[in-house]
Amino acid sequence: MVMTNGIVGNNTHRPLRVEEFRGFTLVDKYAPIIFLNSADAKSAQMFTLLHEATHVWLGVGGISNSDILAPSESKIERFCDRVAAEFLVPEDEFLDAWDLEDDLLDEIRRLSRHFKVSPLVIARRALDLGLLPSHEVHFIRTALYQGKAVAAGGGGDFYRTAATRLGERFARLVFTAVHEGRLGFTEAYELTDLHGRAFSKFGKAKGLLP
Repeated sequence: MVMTNGIVGNNTHRPLRVEEFRGFTLVDKYAPIIFLNSADAKSAQMFTLLHEATHVWLGVGGISNSDILAPSESKIERFCDRVAAEFLVPEDEFLDAWDLEDDLLDEIRRLSRHFKVSPLVIARRALDLGLLPSHEVHFIRTALYQGKAVAAGGGGDFYRTAATRLGERFARLVFTAVHEGRLGFTEAYELTDLHGRAFSKFGKAKGLLP
């Protein structure tokens, strides 16, 4: 199961900071959960999703490092990074496309558009393949992070945010279980973090309640 959220609980004025984490995995034999920080760029979320999916495959939980350009000391984390990177940016294709005739930063951005991934993923790929000198990492990191557009202020639509956070499948399972009497409202409130009228309004707005 994949869940996304970019705020703390349902508080649209308390965003989850990408600087703290990008995602994590809770491994379970029957219902593993991958959580993605939706405050991150969509292209970066894809890398995190593949990284965390590798954790599920290995059967080991983990949390994604907020700094893609800082390789983890953990062998498992580095392996998950390599799997995600190879899936999104195959080594052979990357080496064929790499053409450093222009500025290094411009080349990273060009390949980001070519492979449709985050510039940070391209920079990490170049670093792992020995194409990005270690002494350039700080400059590249600073330039890419400063270039990110960060939406500030203002709360979002409460129910739209809740729908994204819960996921359609999970929400439907919970509301169906409540409607059929297999799940009490107290448990449903705890599972969805929606309480009382908010729970009912959400269900009706999404067509999950009669």
